[in-house]
Amino acid sequence: MGAAGVWDLAIRYGDFLAAVAPIAGRCHWPENSWPMSSPTPHPQVTQHLQLLPLRAYQTNTDMYADNPTEDMEWLCKGCTELASERDLPGVESGKYCRVKQRVWQHFFGGAAMELWSAQGPLQDWPSCHLSQRFNDHLLWFRVYANPDWGLGSFFQQHSVSRARQWQPGLPLDPRPFEPEKAS
Repeated sequence: MGAAGVWDLAIRYGDFLAAVAPIAGRCHWPENSWPMSSPTPHPQVTQHLQLLPLRAYQTNTDMYADNPTEDMEWLCKGCTELASERDLPGVESGKYCRVKQRVWQHFFGGAAMELWSAQGPLQDWPSCHLSQRFNDHLLWFRVYANPDWGLGSFFQQHSVSRARQWQPGLPLDPRPFEPEKAS
């Protein structure tokens, strides 16, 4: 539930965070944050995500905790996309993962959103005794362990301005998405 938790924090409190990086999972869009009948998220969600740098890591064959690709594409609809591919170190020495990096640049000064998608099924951990389905979900074994995956440098590049920092005494609304009332 780590990636789902990161997504939840981002859509609720993203304007207070410097950056987020959900690994191996998608958002579960709580309450009325993105009504399925609407082409875009709730305006409060858009506000929370607009200035928040986000880099999601996912294996394209991992459906264990669902895949964020469709959500990322919808969130970035109309934005300029840059894409590249490269090989990044796998779990075992000399083994690599092919990763497609997609970066969407937002208009009007918003933060970039990134999706680093490892091409599965992953073959970089031959001694893994787990099922292939679960191995493809364990992307964090690659991302956390090796600086070439860029997680540490991603976080070091970002900070929260004093104006965006949460101050003691300010309320944190745990339910920012009010359901629409029927008329």
